[in-house]
Amino acid sequence: MQALLRGETVDGVQIAPVPDEPVEYWIGAMAAPGIERAARMADGWLAQPSATLAELATGVTRYLDACAHVDRPPKAMAVRRDIYVGQSDLHAHNLTEPLLARGYRGMSPEVLIIGSPDTVAARFAQLADAGFTDVIVRHLPVPTAEVVASTHRLAEVRGLLGVRP
Repeated sequence: MQALLRGETVDGVQIAPVPDEPVEYWIGAMAAPGIERAARMADGWLAQPSATLAELATGVTRYLDACAHVDRPPKAMAVRRDIYVGQSDLHAHNLTEPLLARGYRGMSPEVLIIGSPDTVAARFAQLADAGFTDVIVRHLPVPTAEVVASTHRLAEVRGLLGVRP
């Protein structure tokens, strides 16, 4: 696929149009062989969304060690987090509590990021401090208007983190 997306012919086959920019390949894994494969072959590593901070720290160490072992610089390290950015911590927790009480996706509540923009920014900063370059967000399934409002509040989170639009 990488060769095809660069415009090369593979086994007599070409694709068109090819992307204007290079396509990055990230490998999602938490088990040692998958993380090592990401270090060896991919442009990044994607941690699983249900991993705790302790599990993520172990994965980061494993990825960095594997990159060093194969003499490749570490590239993107990403994690997905299910989030809700509320007007306040109380607002966010009141809105999401019924969902969490039903056992949201079998995930531990500690891996969900729910709260005010300040709280969400602090949790994202923890992930950055752990070594993650990217956080992929998925909004908790609350009413659509609340998802839209949470998405707008992410702009405030970005500002608190010093991330430009």
